[in-house]
Amino acid sequence: KIVNGIVATNYIPYQASIRVSIRDYARFGRGHTCGAVLVNSHTSITAAHCLMDGEKFRTPFDIHVVFGTLNRYIHTQDSRIGHVERIIVHPQYSRFQSFSDDIGIVIVSIIDRCSFKGDFLILIGKQLRRPVEFNAIIHSIPIIDYKVVEFTNCQVSGWGSTEWQGVMPADLFKANV
Repeated sequence: KIVNGIVATNYIPYQASIRVSIRDYARFGRGHTCGAVLVNSHTSITAAHCLMDGEKFRTPFDIHVVFGTLNRYIHTQDSRIGHVERIIVHPQYSRFQSFSDDIGIVIVSIIDRCSFKGDFLILIGKQLRRPVEFNAIIHSIPIIDYKVVEFTNCQVSGWGSTEWQGVMPADLFKANV
């Protein structure tokens, strides 16, 4: 949830969108389930519960990752679609233990050959895969090498609901916490 946030008018380059592929192929943006953070050219981190489908974990074939978008329904020339190579979930994660150990790693590569027909994603021929290429719109989150002290101002971002039991917005939101 991004409560008391504002619409992000500038890209948050490390922000990613975890998507259920079959829903996203039907309409780009419809498959969004959770946000993620790009930590290097192959790795995104998200919550483990975002990688669940009911009582089981999704497979790499079930999801993909989208980078470089402010509105989850709009694919731009700057957007990139990441193919999921591997999913790693914290071994102690349990959906029955609130959010303890609720972390997952998604290993991705970029799909080179795809296009859109209206809202439909079309994969073209043999898929060529490569690392996520960094640019002004897409790059990894800066990793700090010092301890964050209590009451440090931080920024959160995502497409989570902006109010209790609200709907997920189309636009990326951000908030300072």
